[in-house]
Amino acid sequence: MNLLNELKQEITKYSITNEVFIPRYIYLRMGQIFDFDAHYLFVKYEDMPKLLARKMDMTNITEYTLVCSTFAYLYQDILHEFGYNTLIKEEQHGLRKHYYVLVKTSKYLLKADVTGLNFDLSSIKFGLPTKDFYILNTLDKGKKIINKIDKEINYQKEINTEEILKLIRQELLAKNLKRETYIEEVIKIVTLIMNIKRENVNFVSGRDFIIYLFNYFLLDNTYLKTYSLYNLEQDKYIALITLKSQDNYRYFVYQKDDYYTLKPITEEEKRALFLNYDFPKTYKLQKH
Repeated sequence: MNLLNELKQEITKYSITNEVFIPRYIYLRMGQIFDFDAHYLFVKYEDMPKLLARKMDMTNITEYTLVCSTFAYLYQDILHEFGYNTLIKEEQHGLRKHYYVLVKTSKYLLKADVTGLNFDLSSIKFGLPTKDFYILNTLDKGKKIINKIDKEINYQKEINTEEILKLIRQELLAKNLKRETYIEEVIKIVTLIMNIKRENVNFVSGRDFIIYLFNYFLLDNTYLKTYSLYNLEQDKYIALITLKSQDNYRYFVYQKDDYYTLKPITEEEKRALFLNYDFPKTYKLQKH
């Protein structure tokens, strides 16, 4: 894939003159095209520099997963082709490094961090608002500029996820369901949404959206815990999700068969995951 050429062709269809438009458009498109490389969640510390050093050729994209540094270098390379000045910033988060991009225009200083704490790389795929692309030197005005651009380019044109989820939650709450019945309805909704979107997501984006959905719908005092598991021999990722309401536990796995799907499992099956893949002994399984 020649990403640079595709972006140039797409951008010429618009007559938007605001200098934030091109960095914003490319940020969203890269968020739609790429997913996070789940290997980063499990990589040994001594192997991390190699993963962070990986770069992509913007005229010959052959892989569609990346980490923070890969995005930063690729985003910078593309913006340079459009005449923008950029700076890659590096931060130390415990033992791990994190990279993002600052973009300088004639009026504004932008921050673009698609793999940041708010994980826009997942949000973009589901038409949710982004939180880690903003104008540093004018935050309030910057939100209006970004929202205006998003409307002009029809971001969220397929589905306004935020509005639909809001309506679903209002309808659920209006039914005055008993707590456990309400949770069962939430599980059905989350499973249905993930099945609809299963062709568009990889492991990390799907896992993060499941967490977002459960947190969006679930009532107070409902416990949610997620482990990300990795089978080294099969190169297979699994998210193990635990829901607790009062003394009632429910367990789910998010894993790939033909596609990544969310499935309920029993407590015995949950225990078997940990018993069969005891990472201190075999390094087959790690928790994130």
